[in-house]
Amino acid sequence: MDIDSLGYGDFPRPPRTHKTKRRNKTASAATQHPRPVDHGTSCLFIVLRGLDYKAMNARALALALHALQTGSKSVAILSPDDFLREPDGTYVFNGAKLHRAHRKNFERAAQHFILGTDVVILVSPNIKRAHFFHYQQAASWSYYDCEEELVDAKYPTDYTQEELQRLSDESPSKVSVQHLRRWGLEYEE
Repeated sequence: MDIDSLGYGDFPRPPRTHKTKRRNKTASAATQHPRPVDHGTSCLFIVLRGLDYKAMNARALALALHALQTGSKSVAILSPDDFLREPDGTYVFNGAKLHRAHRKNFERAAQHFILGTDVVILVSPNIKRAHFFHYQQAASWSYYDCEEELVDAKYPTDYTQEELQRLSDESPSKVSVQHLRRWGLEYEE
């Protein structure tokens, strides 16, 4: 599959059972975007959600270590923030590059799904379901079991102003308290 032909959030669906009009009548959806081979093993995709970035990273590392200790051969921890790092490794938030970072991260996740990486973990402070739904579609299409986990110690709307300030100071992007408050209010179960 040519991953560049897939749009961000536009993963191919299994072919329809009824005929549709196409320009090239000999090409089918299955030949244009063949479904990955079911590797016969249970692959897992985990979305870590929440406002506490440090807690999400610690949980991702713990999950990856557990997966490797229990027999998984390959584990990937993915975050759009990986694409906002400078060549020397320092994190610099740039809102103009954010959409590109999310698109690149989705492409990287899709590659892991196609390759059959045993456990793929998405770490993202974006807590609206629409922010990660396309990942789950791609994972399901590639025969992955999907799980979500809210990492925060509290429900996102229960943080005090002081706690939000601490989370803001600890986040690599230094996201504002107002954004954290808004994300908490937009939380969807």
